[in-house]
Amino acid sequence: MRIVLRVVIGLVLLLLLGIGLVWIFQGRVIRAAIQSGGTWATGVETRVDDVSAGLLGGQLEIDGLQLANPPGFSNEPFFALRTAKADWETRSLFGDAVHVRELTLDGLALRIERNASGTNYGQILDHMRAGKSADEKPPADASASKRALVVDRIVLKDLTAELVLTDLPIATGPLRVTVPRIEIQDFRSDGPTREVVGQLLEAVVQAALDASLKAGKGIFPDDLTRDLEGRLGSAKAALKNALDGDVQGTIEDAGKALDGLKGVFQGKKKP
Repeated sequence: MRIVLRVVIGLVLLLLLGIGLVWIFQGRVIRAAIQSGGTWATGVETRVDDVSAGLLGGQLEIDGLQLANPPGFSNEPFFALRTAKADWETRSLFGDAVHVRELTLDGLALRIERNASGTNYGQILDHMRAGKSADEKPPADASASKRALVVDRIVLKDLTAELVLTDLPIATGPLRVTVPRIEIQDFRSDGPTREVVGQLLEAVVQAALDASLKAGKGIFPDDLTRDLEGRLGSAKAALKNALDGDVQGTIEDAGKALDGLKGVFQGKKKP
């Protein structure tokens, strides 16, 4: 009887150890996919502090996601996210399309910089636009199968965008705008994991810039506003073509879906 009990306990411990290793491995895989996909999509280093993935619970939590500034700009991140939580259909993990009911991004900070060499968002958006040609597709990874990601709703909460002007005659203190909430509906992307994750991140960055642009009208310098509008429009069109879907419309409609939009500005634009 004791031998049977010991065998059972041993099997349970092995099972728990196996589940623990799967959980750790899964978190590392997701973290690596986000970092690889973000860097491919934006052209700048992407870092994630931590990922917690519930294998059976249908929950994913991400802490501390950052997109670095391009070369020639400050050491502060261009994009910094405090936390992200995803609620997925567990059964979909074993199918051709992973179905996420809601992806919530909380505490997003954008740092928009312009100096004598140009703008940081310009380099990132231009990379997004140029990276959609066939020649720029990510290299095939024999270990990565092609799957689809379907997200019913992406919610961005507590967005703060800061504009910093340096090395220019009109340089002034930072201008800040806050957007309480943005929603993107019915996102879908198909392909290798790195490409799918990268396109999701592109949609989020573009929606955040779009909402910040709308909230900053009349506050941000007019020439910068026009430049951002033009580059953002080109990047949206490229993403739409890459997805071969209607994500363009969902991003453009994000401004209409702002929940209680109120701009809170600090600083004053010089004439």
